[in-house]
Amino acid sequence: MSKEKEASSQAVFCPPSDALQDIIPLTLAWHNIRVARKNPSDVVILDGINGCALPTEVVALMGASGAGKTTLLNSLMGRNLKGLNVTGDILIGGTKDVKIVDVSGYVQQEEMFMPTLTVYEHLSIQAGIRLSGLSRKDINQKLSEIMEELGLVKCKDSIIGLSGIKKGISGKNF
Repeated sequence: MSKEKEASSQAVFCPPSDALQDIIPLTLAWHNIRVARKNPSDVVILDGINGCALPTEVVALMGASGAGKTTLLNSLMGRNLKGLNVTGDILIGGTKDVKIVDVSGYVQQEEMFMPTLTVYEHLSIQAGIRLSGLSRKDINQKLSEIMEELGLVKCKDSIIGLSGIKKGISGKNF
């Protein structure tokens, strides 16, 4: 395979740009992550957490309720950290110079969804916000690619819903 074909098969959207660009896939690695509540006393929430997410791989972050999954994701993304002290190393492509929010994102827990929207409507709003430099046509094209890749096409018109209040999607929809 030629280098041009190989590079084009790794095309990824780069939000600050006005067009799709070929970029090199990056590894996300985190080492010795420690999260502690600042006051009134230092309560350690996470300690000594290490991991990595390799290009083309899916990483499942699993654990019981309250185990720190959301705290770890928020720490990696630099989100919702008021009152917390986060230490450790977060490397993108082997360096601290790249900011994760420039190359990645994640949708937060279910309470962040609007329960009356369909899967497509929710993702369309998110794409419009995150891909604001693109034309509506390009956003819709990228949205279609992502929905196909994630296996969401068959439930795109399903209402998200709210557990125990408004019937909606669940794992069986996928």
